[in-house]
Amino acid sequence: NADAPKSQPAEQKLSSHRDDANNNGEQVPEAKDLMKKMENMTKTVGTEWCNDYSFPDLEDLKREKSQLTDGIRQTQAKIAALENKISQLDSLKNALLGSEGEELMGACSRVFKRLGWTAKPSDMDELLLSMERPEALARIVRTTNAVRGSDLAPLAQSVITHWGEHEIEPKGVFVACTWANRAPVDRGEADFTDALADFAQKKSLCLMTTMQLLCMYRDLELGKVGAEEIRRRIIETNGRLQGFSLESAMTKATAG
Repeated sequence: NADAPKSQPAEQKLSSHRDDANNNGEQVPEAKDLMKKMENMTKTVGTEWCNDYSFPDLEDLKREKSQLTDGIRQTQAKIAALENKISQLDSLKNALLGSEGEELMGACSRVFKRLGWTAKPSDMDELLLSMERPEALARIVRTTNAVRGSDLAPLAQSVITHWGEHEIEPKGVFVACTWANRAPVDRGEADFTDALADFAQKKSLCLMTTMQLLCMYRDLELGKVGAEEIRRRIIETNGRLQGFSLESAMTKATAG
């Protein structure tokens, strides 16, 4: 019907309502307040039992979220464990390959303890390695060259002295941090000369390097070999200790 009044848009109704209210002296509510009231009116008030019921798809989503959360937690724990292991190996590597004095002694002592021995200072540069009884006497030396005879001779004397005082002859173990001022890739010379190795064999002394100690620690941590096996090989070796080589595996460190 052409004469029928046309419906007004919501904005015009709100404006007309505002105008009428202003003319009558009434306080006009803001548009957003009216919209909020309308939203509140349309909300359904739930009852307590609603929270006790669900449906499979919703429960699947909850389980997926729980699995992801557990996975993140386990990954974070693994990362923390790896960070701790990396830090320990890094500090041990640096100490064994280039440090001196108490720091070098402490690093060697740490590896020997990891092998199952108790390691107690016997002299300024020596550690007494024991299980139920003293088993070995380890002399620790740092040098920027190959080992000299004068470096090894005191160990042979210490073994004799210990036997004279305790009537127990420990195994003499000579541990050398050789070529300490060179990177592994720059070391072309032998750590022990043939003459030195022959002397050690005659005196029942075991010759090893701190690089080998580092390799032992790594192998133990990775489960490649047992502590008892390494101890046996050290005790039974006269001359150069064979195996436990890391030189060829040493590379430039990566960031992170």
